[in-house]
Amino acid sequence: MIPITTKEDKYKAVEILTSAFFDAPNLSWIFLNKTNKNMAFFFLTILNDVAAKNGAFLSSNKKGVLFFYNLNNKHISIANIFRKIYILLFITGLLNGIRMIKHNRNMSKIRPKTGWLGMLMATANNNVVAAYEIKIKMDKASKDSNLPIYVETTVPRVRTLYEAAGYREYFTLKHPFTSLDVWFMSKECIE
Repeated sequence: MIPITTKEDKYKAVEILTSAFFDAPNLSWIFLNKTNKNMAFFFLTILNDVAAKNGAFLSSNKKGVLFFYNLNNKHISIANIFRKIYILLFITGLLNGIRMIKHNRNMSKIRPKTGWLGMLMATANNNVVAAYEIKIKMDKASKDSNLPIYVETTVPRVRTLYEAAGYREYFTLKHPFTSLDVWFMSKECIE
């Protein structure tokens, strides 16, 4: 995995994420008008936020994206605050934006305060090589720091994949604005 630093890598990552999550029900409720352009700006804002925490990665074959950072990294960017205000006003709308902020705060209260957060992971066309590289990156960071990994999902198939990879569920939250469950999962450090 390589850190996402160039403009080209940012656009590639946003393209992969937009394609992977365009029809995701856990995100659909957020957007006033769900278009590729709005989703791309949304993901670019998240990417910039996570990159400031040294947590935005692209697989070496440029087919996989990983947003993964240490929860102790609390970097705040003024530029990203303005991007988030833009999202609130023009992409999500005020009501959905406030709901999204409330939901994210609730999730943060449930999530442990130390460890690694696997925030977003996606591959282009289910690329197995990129998926394996993502797994290796996460496991290595956990092992090197002796800290657990935390992930959340609303997709039953992804939950099953996480369980097969050694994650255990530690909390289930009923999503307040959709009919989905949010599964909070963790994986202890691998020795």
